[in-house]
Amino acid sequence: MGSTARVVVWSGILAATSFAGVLIFAPVDVPRLGMTAVTRDTTVDRQAARIRRALADGRTMAALSIGNQTVELFPEDPAAWLWKTQAQYVAGHINEARATGERIEQMAAQAPTPDNPLAGAALAYQLGWARFVQGDRPASRERFLEAAGLYEPASVGVVDEALRLYNMACYLAMGGEIDRAAEQFALAVGAGYGGDAGWWRVDPDLEAIREHRVYLDASVVLQRAEEELESELREQREQAARREREERREGEEGDAPANARPETTPDPVPERTDTPPGDGG
Repeated sequence: MGSTARVVVWSGILAATSFAGVLIFAPVDVPRLGMTAVTRDTTVDRQAARIRRALADGRTMAALSIGNQTVELFPEDPAAWLWKTQAQYVAGHINEARATGERIEQMAAQAPTPDNPLAGAALAYQLGWARFVQGDRPASRERFLEAAGLYEPASVGVVDEALRLYNMACYLAMGGEIDRAAEQFALAVGAGYGGDAGWWRVDPDLEAIREHRVYLDASVVLQRAEEELESELREQREQAARREREERREGEEGDAPANARPETTPDPVPERTDTPPGDGG
């Protein structure tokens, strides 16, 4: 599963009643350290964004650390365990990922029946990953295709179109529908999918289509769009820095004492140009 700066994560929240989908439409600042400061604004989705950013940056140990913190903060939320599983899988910690997958299945067995298709898709996706990391590929593909079947009609007009198409690419790729998955990825890029700070390059959901021609063609377009966006952001940062320097300089000049005057040097004594007496001839 993935997202852009506008993140869509269908988060299975195991609470008193049902699972729920959560939308976050703002980029999340990601600290360079693994563990993150816990505030009242900390959510599974924000933690997931930090995990994705760390993995996209190649900081697997940081991602694992954030994953551990996430399940400590939200031990009853299967989405927290899902993201920990993905961090472990991308980091190559397969045995640990299997154990986490078992935990997801245990939680799902005790969860109430989802009361809407999107919640059902979230649950199927989580169970698909639980089966996938435990090596049961046929069962995992069945779950992922179940998720796709529930998600595709229910998400129309509810989820941002680019993100909806990207998520469909993820479901289908994990379900073994390679051609359809690559097509959905290309459609997502065409609809404005922004790359989620490079997450698409390492998203394990898309492993199966990395060499597909349609995916490769779309990735060229997406990479170009990312470079253009980064160029714009760099220019904005530089302009902000210039404004800050100018404002600081103006503030320093305004703080100078009123009687302060710049140091001056006395005017030089002009040389004599008249002819001394007696030298006239």
